[in-house]
Order: sequence, then structure tokens, then C-alpha cells
Amino acid sequence: MREFLNENTLYGTIAMIIQEHVGTILVVEGQYDKLALQGHSERGLEILPGFGGREHITRVAKIAEERGLGRVRFLVDRDYDPYITDSPKRPSNMMVSEAHDLFVDLLMGEPLRLLSMIETMVYGVESARNSIGARSREVLNAALKRSAQLAAFRIVNAQLGLGLSFESARLSGGLKGVHSFYDMSEFLLRVNDRGSANSERLASRSETVFTTFRGEYWNVVGDHDLIDALGVELRKIGVRLGRNELQRTVVAMTSCKAIRSSAWFEEFQAWCRGHGLRGLECDSERVLSA
Repeated sequence: MREFLNENTLYGTIAMIIQEHVGTILVVEGQYDKLALQGHSERGLEILPGFGGREHITRVAKIAEERGLGRVRFLVDRDYDPYITDSPKRPSNMMVSEAHDLFVDLLMGEPLRLLSMIETMVYGVESARNSIGARSREVLNAALKRSAQLAAFRIVNAQLGLGLSFESARLSGGLKGVHSFYDMSEFLLRVNDRGSANSERLASRSETVFTTFRGEYWNVVGDHDLIDALGVELRKIGVRLGRNELQRTVVAMTSCKAIRSSAWFEEFQAWCRGHGLRGLECDSERVLSA
């Protein structure tokens, strides 16, 4: 059914909500984005998950802008815009994550909470209990590095317009035992039914991009790659969690501090105040009375 959904479908949903809703609407890219934010929003703010990815939501945002819908804002993932020269200009009603995506924005806002989550999981492994802190940092650092390596390949793929699919190369699959850039390149080309003629070029360019990160991986890793990488590293020490279970756990630990630390937060709050609302706030009275 989703193939029949288009920008008119989403715009129609927004227009209908505006007619029935006296507050404001924040459109995000997906259901997990909504789940991460909705527990921190006041009643006057409707958080609506979009569909079709950033390009689709951007088209809807442009329609809303052209038609003067002033009570809706859109929050989308930045993706790899800084590495792609022809990144499109965004509509005035659209905000973009500081990191690769909203999920990573929230993790960056309070990274110690993620480390604490990993420590809790590591504690369940008897052999690791004597070095929980060190083992947990190893898991997180290894996951960040591996997902950053994959980010470098994704960037080169976008820069060169290679059209490679990364779905079958997710870290929970065949890439988990592959470490060198050349081997990763060979694997990516193989699962995409491409020849190996361009393997060295892809590996070399990806490694060059990776070095530009200079060890600062948070801004470039994608949420799905990071979640998968965490799952792989945790399984190495005996903690087995599925991707969805791990992602839901990360969603549940979203904090007020993480949201307030996001680069788009003040812009969004100022817009909400212009409509007489508090927007994304931790409303303890609402939570307790629910």
C-alpha cells in the first residue's frame, strides 16, 4: 500500500489535522523519531511521522510553505549533505538534524546515557563484570568506528552516483567479519552484483573520506548502522539483542537534556512560543496525571 502514498497523501493528512487541531504540528521522518520525542511534548503539539524519506517530506514542506500553512514544521535528517556539493536548499519551514539523523542528535546530546545502557547489558555477562566500564567503552568505540567506516562508503557512493544498496551489507550480516577497506569494498560490490573492477578505487576513496573524520565519528554515523554495529559488538561478548529490541531500548532512554542539546531545539521552541505553546518540554504534571 505504501507505494500509493505520495506527497498529496501526507499533505492532506497535515491539512486535515490543522482543521481539527488548535496547536502546532511537527512532521518527522519516521515512527521511532516520533516515539523519541512525543513523551517530551505538550498536548498542543502533534508529532506526525512522515513516510517516503527526506526527499518526499521536503516536497510536502514546499507545498505547505507555498500554501501558507504556518502551524506546521518539518524536522528531517541531514544525511550526508556536507559531503555532497549539490545539496538542495531547504524550505523555510524545515529544520535539519545536526548529525546524520535525529536519532544520533539525541545520542550526542547525552552520550553517557548510551554508555550506561551498554554497561547495564555488559553486566549480564559474568566474564565481563570485573571490567564493565572498560568493556563497555570498547563496545561503543568499536561500534562507532565500524559505522563510521560504512558512512565513508555511503558518502563515496553518493558522491560518485554508484547506486549501491547497503541493505544486504548491514553490519549484522556479511560485513561483521570484514575489516579492511578493500575487503569491505569487495563485499559491497559483490552483494550488489557488481564486478570488482572498481574495488580499489572505491576502497581508496572511502578510506580517504574516513581519514577526514579525524576520529570524530558522532557527526557522520547513521542510526541504523550504529545500532547494527552495537548489536554486533555486544554479541561478541555474549549479549544477544535483535535490532528492533536494541533500537527501542535506545528510544526509551531519550532524555530532556538530549533534546535540549540538539542544534534545532531553540529554533523550534521559538517557533512554538510564537504560537503560544511550550513545544518540546518535559511536562512532569502531564506525565503523572496520565
